[in-house]
Amino acid sequence: MLHKRKQSQDTLSSFGSLTIQPATANARQHGRNGSLSSPLPSPGLPPTATPSHAVEDGGSIKLHPEFQQEGNVLLACKDAKHQVGFTVNGNLIAAVCPTFRDLLTTFKSGPAIVWLDDSVDDIRIFLRLFGLATPVKGGMWEKSWEPTLYDYVASLRVVEKYDMVLLRDVLHNKVSTLPDEFVDNMGHSKNEVFAILHLAHVLQSRPLWENICSHMGRWRNTLDLHRLKDDEVEWLGPELHAILIAIAAMSMGSYPYADTHNIRVHYDHDGKASVVYADYQKNKCPNCKHH
Repeated sequence: MLHKRKQSQDTLSSFGSLTIQPATANARQHGRNGSLSSPLPSPGLPPTATPSHAVEDGGSIKLHPEFQQEGNVLLACKDAKHQVGFTVNGNLIAAVCPTFRDLLTTFKSGPAIVWLDDSVDDIRIFLRLFGLATPVKGGMWEKSWEPTLYDYVASLRVVEKYDMVLLRDVLHNKVSTLPDEFVDNMGHSKNEVFAILHLAHVLQSRPLWENICSHMGRWRNTLDLHRLKDDEVEWLGPELHAILIAIAAMSMGSYPYADTHNIRVHYDHDGKASVVYADYQKNKCPNCKHH
């Protein structure tokens, strides 16, 4: 356990050092890790193990001030200036992530430092969104918190990267119950629009797609298929690009996306997408996921 901040460096010196290998086999590979415009992790290089003496010899870990110092596992990341740590309960993080579970079951010699190559902000938001770390009493997390698009995207990056199936379902439920105002209040930038499209597609959320389709008319310039650059098409990926082509072709009106309110995106049990009209009968699409 970590108790008092003034004792944190002495406590940290007792933590052994581990490295974690991302579960990239199932991770989507669009974009660059760490920005709003890239909601999914790129495989990159495996995280580099840092020896435990780095904590003692000047490479000190700065514990994140928004969370309490309670736990037997320290998740350590690096930002531009510091090594930042988050103390968590090893049983909690192992229960939702096989990668962590396999790693921690082989470590029997006491508290562990697990070095991650994720951004500090991604891990901070991920732990907060899923309640996997204890917030500081009286801190900002105890107040009412409404996650932003960035918060959902950042959490999705971590969930996909480490193949956290259970938390992926939780995140699916969270985004599928977002109010219409969430999408209605969005801007027109490609960063925002591409991010929410990826959120809906990767999580295969029909309710979020329905919300998106009801607003696509005002994004017609952002999503003009004839003006997308090659790198933007590559970033979208072939599946999502094809979905946009189908939606534009099926929309009614004098221009693409003029009226998309009656269009829905369905996924079958193999994850294959179909673009259909809202009155499409369920018995004509027996393999679709209706959620």
